[in-house]
Amino acid sequence: MLFLDRKNLPPTFGEIREEAREEGLKQGRKQIALEMLADGMDVELVSKYVKLPIEEIKRLKKRGRSQ
Repeated sequence: MLFLDRKNLPPTFGEIREEAREEGLKQGRKQIALEMLADGMDVELVSKYVKLPIEEIKRLKKRGRSQ
């Protein structure tokens, strides 16, 4: 009898859907953070509300200035 190890199988539809959902939520939080930064909100406060690391908020802020 052949036993398959789950690590060697391609991801299931449910796993792919969950990954896509998480990525979509993260992109949405980034968009909200950019809007909050554009309105002049403090980096630490934005981080608190959108649940992204301060370092990532700082990168977004820098990117927003360059556009």
